[in-house]
Amino acid sequence: MSVDKVVGIRNLYVVEGHLYQLLIKMICPMEQEVNSKKDVLLDYTFVLDASGSMHREIPEVLEELNGQIRELKLKFKETLRPCRITIVKFDTDYVVLRDSESVADVKEIEGEEYYSGGMTALYDAIGLAVKRTDARVDFQVRRGEAEALVVIFTDGGENASSEFTGPDIQKILGDYQERVGWEIALIGTDVSAIMDMGRRNMRRDKMRHYNQHQKVEAMFSLGQSVSEYYTTKDSSLNLNKKELWIREQLRREKEQERQKK
Repeated sequence: MSVDKVVGIRNLYVVEGHLYQLLIKMICPMEQEVNSKKDVLLDYTFVLDASGSMHREIPEVLEELNGQIRELKLKFKETLRPCRITIVKFDTDYVVLRDSESVADVKEIEGEEYYSGGMTALYDAIGLAVKRTDARVDFQVRRGEAEALVVIFTDGGENASSEFTGPDIQKILGDYQERVGWEIALIGTDVSAIMDMGRRNMRRDKMRHYNQHQKVEAMFSLGQSVSEYYTTKDSSLNLNKKELWIREQLRREKEQERQKK
């Protein structure tokens, strides 16, 4: 009768015959997580500022928004991971443009749908987005069948909300940021909005500030962040995509030069 040899690894003792499997689990947890997510629904809500101060950048921002939709469609074909997309514009009002549509079927946003006007009801935008997502998908998130991603893009601070207050948002963030399977992020081109959400205890690594003239960069980088989170390249939403934007800038400059020739 053979006797299994016991091997010690940093005070962890295992039977030699099971050592290989243990090492695989220790060395490759990310690969196992990626594989486990391939059938997990991503419920993605993107809430985009449409207040009056956005009027000059509407065409460029709209193009980046539709570029994000195209990117997710491409990644869906590659991965077949289920994804539902909700797109909202907000100013004084909260207007749903696409409501929980399959990534395979969702249509790009037209110019007559996304236009500027009104003030910045930022608290309402965050509160309604989170609460609507909760009602739609939280029961699946709790069972490990879905992930909830809510991203808000704003170029200004709060000045018009009627349904949610600052303390309301602080309570919402304190609850949902701690839930497994939830990601809430804010992209802002106005430092006052970032500072305000910092006071409301939004996680610092889920906020990203850009200058007012960097809206195109902000939208492109966000699209890359969402894409890599969707494909599980990033295990959590990573908003630091500066290198990808630099490469994209170079590509666009070369394309412009080519078209001039």
